[in-house]
Amino acid sequence: MQKIRCPIDGKPCDEHCQHRDTDAPEGGCFITTAIEMGTNVLVMDERSTE
Repeated sequence: MQKIRCPIDGKPCDEHCQHRDTDAPEGGCFITTAIEMGTNVLVMDERSTE
């Protein structure tokens, strides 16, 4: 089983992330689900503004 990577930091989904899917052992959340469905997702954080 390959762990799903977080699109925000590129690391495997954190087990303690408040948005993580509780029924998916490989990780994921509403953001990764939206990306898998083909939705364009814009993630902005402090690094995006430099």
